Amino acid sequence: MKKFFVVMVLFALCAPANAIYKCKNPDGSISFSDAPCGARDEGVDMEKEQEYQEAVERRKREALEMRAMELRERNATLVEVRKKKDVFARQYHRVLDENAWPHYTQEAYPELVEEYFDRMIEVEDFRYKAVPLVLNSQRCDQVTRSGLDREWSKIDNIYITVECRNGNQFRMSEQGIKEGIVPSPIFVNGENGDDE
Repeated sequence: MKKFFVVMVLFALCAPANAIYKCKNPDGSISFSDAPCGARDEGVDMEKEQEYQEAVERRKREALEMRAMELRERNATLVEVRKKKDVFARQYHRVLDENAWPHYTQEAYPELVEEYFDRMIEVEDFRYKAVPLVLNSQRCDQVTRSGLDREWSKIDNIYITVECRNGNQFRMSEQGIKEGIVPSPIFVNGENGDDE
């Protein structure tokens, strides 16, 4: 009997050890198995799973291609906007400082371009409309800077700030620009003025 017991103990020690997997079931309960959790699930068709993954990857590629096409179209439009800026600068060269018009490029202003990507062309257009309005108000001798007012602007309501050499500064809303309204300066000769 002792020999039998010793043989059984030795046999148990020599038997190959099987891994035990602790699996969390979809309903949240825990179960234990000698097979990996995913391998023992019923109804998993690996061929359909692969087709699904390929479809997901195909959709991702298509979305990236669409985004690239959008970017190419926007870049082409921005090139046109820059040409318009050059014509504009020649027209207003006496009253427009050479640094008054920063180019909103991805490299120079990555956060701004990312945040206002869908409206960058409109932002540039509002700048072209705001500067002549301010200059024609006779309250600005020369524009030293014009640009998107990051503090006041929201994606659905753009504000453009126009700064002048005489210290006057104007903050113009999208709606005001569309209506041709020039507000009172927010800074007059460099000091706080009226605000919208």
